Amino acid sequence: RALGRPGGTQALASRPMTTFTRLGEYLIRRELGKGAMGVVYEGFDPAIERTVAIKTILPAQLSSEEAGNVLARFKREAQAAGRLNHPGIVAVYDYGEEIADEDHNMVAGDAAAQARQRVAYIAMEFVKGRELRDFFEANERFALKDTERLMAEILDAMGHAHANGVVHRDMKPANLIVLADGRVK
Repeated sequence: RALGRPGGTQALASRPMTTFTRLGEYLIRRELGKGAMGVVYEGFDPAIERTVAIKTILPAQLSSEEAGNVLARFKREAQAAGRLNHPGIVAVYDYGEEIADEDHNMVAGDAAAQARQRVAYIAMEFVKGRELRDFFEANERFALKDTERLMAEILDAMGHAHANGVVHRDMKPANLIVLADGRVK
């Protein structure tokens, strides 16, 4: 999975549901994981009936000095990833910003103006699989031919990104998902 962190399927059922019910056009189903600056949710696009991963950033959790820079970088990430079309790279569908109240419920009108808590989000392809890191932590090993194939897929995806002016900047086993059919994103 180059760019973004849609998340695997490990240990997701034990995580609590979020109080978000919607971000933009997307219905929120459950929390997939938390990072330093935001949360990734499983969402659903009711217009085309597609499950998506929604990566969020809550600017209110950042200092005012860093919030502007982080939001700008987050939007550039969505724009850069959105230019890419490769089977080994998670597809980006949408970028948006919404207003949420302190309980993270979407609000509108005067309440939105008073809350002033923005949520920036990227809606992307929902990927089911296992993080490569999980294989390593479980001391599971790949056959040499599978290692060669996985590396070729990863390098092909990175080559596509680089050819389009995109550098991942956080390539690591936790950011690579091995799909059920053995391919990697």
